[in-house]
Parts: sequence; C-alpha cells; structure tokens
Amino acid sequence: MNTRNLLRLLAFVPAGLFAAVLPLVACSTTEEDKFASSDSFCSSKAETLCNNLALKCGATVDACKSKQTSVCQQAAAAAQGMGRSYVSGAVQPCLDKLNEVYADQAIHATPATEADAAEVCDRVFRGSKAAMVPCANTFECSGSLICDGVCAEK
Repeated sequence: MNTRNLLRLLAFVPAGLFAAVLPLVACSTTEEDKFASSDSFCSSKAETLCNNLALKCGATVDACKSKQTSVCQQAAAAAQGMGRSYVSGAVQPCLDKLNEVYADQAIHATPATEADAAEVCDRVFRGSKAAMVPCANTFECSGSLICDGVCAEK
C-alpha cells in the first residue's frame, strides 16, 4: 500500500482507533522497504557472508562486515556505471542462496555452489536488453535472460 492510499484510509479511522492502528502501521515493513537501496543490499549481503564465514577466515564479524560492505558497494557502483539497474526483489534470493551455500561455515561449499551463488547475487543488478537484442555479456540482459550473442532464454 503506498503512502497516499494509507493516508486516505487513515482519514476515515475514528480517533480512538487511529491511536491503536498508527503504531502497527509505523512499525510494519516490507521486503521492498528493507532492501530499498543498494546500500541496504550490501549491508545485508555482508552480514550474511560474515555471520557464516568470519570465524572460519580468522576475522572478527565486524571487520568482515566492514570489508565486505565496501567490496559490495564498489561492485554495485561498477554495475550501475554499466547501466545495470538495482532490483530490490532479487535481494532475498541472493541472501537465501548465500545462506544455503555457506551454512555451517561453508563445510559443504564447492566451486560450483559458489558460482551458483555468485550468479544469483549478480542478478541483483540487471541490464535492460530484451530477448533477441545483441549483447556482449549476460548482465546486459533483463530478467533471467542470458547472452548468447543476443539476449535469450536459458
């Protein structure tokens, strides 16, 4: 529900009920709000990685988060500099995949599962080229399209 519609709805709520409803509305959040910016994505990605891997790598969680946030922000700036758009709806699948791959301090991680995670997370920044449009790499393509000379379905 957008803010304008919410305000319209609240205009018709009786004063006593308004006081009870406002804290619930003010405290609610959606996944879209949670990952509204690439900075929030980078912070969440760093937290996910570091909570799973910092101790295995001999680092503190805080030092790991600081480094991983910076690395992610640099990659985000590069992706956006190439015309790729941030897609907040792709963040949770990325975080879920990272948790899957690096659970239990990455005991079961393999190069293939790490590549799968990288592919899912790279889709947080997407290109805009449609199917059958010439491309140089997959990240120029929109949605789940891949580049095979032109953007195409897998």
